[in-house]
Amino acid sequence: MTTRFLMFLMSRCGTLSYVPDESMRYCNYLNFNRIAALVGDKELTEDPSYILESEATVHPVAADARWSAVLTEILDDIGFRGALPAYKASLVVDELALCRMLAFDILPYCIDVLKIAPFSISERLVKYAGDSGRCLYKDLFRRWFA
Repeated sequence: MTTRFLMFLMSRCGTLSYVPDESMRYCNYLNFNRIAALVGDKELTEDPSYILESEATVHPVAADARWSAVLTEILDDIGFRGALPAYKASLVVDELALCRMLAFDILPYCIDVLKIAPFSISERLVKYAGDSGRCLYKDLFRRWFA
């Protein structure tokens, strides 16, 4: 069984709440529950496609200090400790990467697994993605996670 499938299965059963937060350093929590086009029973209208797998090449990324600092502050406010905030922040290369990580990884994990309201806990998140924040996707974040 792959790690991704295990994470999906564990999130559906509620078991993921018993796994340490540090496990997010070794795998990504990816959640599409809030995207209506991807959720629910859909009837297939055409034949499925087959995609051949190929080995991915790893390119070193240089984190953007400004957006990495924003993510680190948000994760600290939410309560993530240890090496996880530094690791996640090292993956943020621009503002779009920060928004992707918040929308599909961190905020869904807070809501669905930890059962906390991140906008109620993190002052930095409210400053960045709140009503007066400068985040391009603040309306989406407020609609999905507030």
